[in-house]
Amino acid sequence: MSEVRPTEAASDLDAIAAEAWALEFPSSRRRGLRCHEAAVQVERLLTRFARGRGALDVAIGEGLLALGIGDRALRLGYCGIGDYARERLGIAASTAQKMARSCGVGRACGRRSGRAK
Repeated sequence: MSEVRPTEAASDLDAIAAEAWALEFPSSRRRGLRCHEAAVQVERLLTRFARGRGALDVAIGEGLLALGIGDRALRLGYCGIGDYARERLGIAASTAQKMARSCGVGRACGRRSGRAK
């Protein structure tokens, strides 16, 4: 699992903002249609960012869930996943535990509906 820093997400958001600002301003003629087209493009950019961030959160949660099994975190020198996440990933311990718990709930729901991993 790679380390994720808040500054990386901020720089990604800055890159998206730069692309959004680079979009051409609509001319006074057909303004409504061009504004709609620009809004659709900005929405697509933000959607890609949000999906990527969501996928990253799920991957981190799954990794933390796996790390919480048995004494895996202890073997790495941490007392638990909260300690590991705080020191290695820069994530609050409670957030890390919630991420792992939500992945565990997601897996349990998948097994119940027949979509086990």
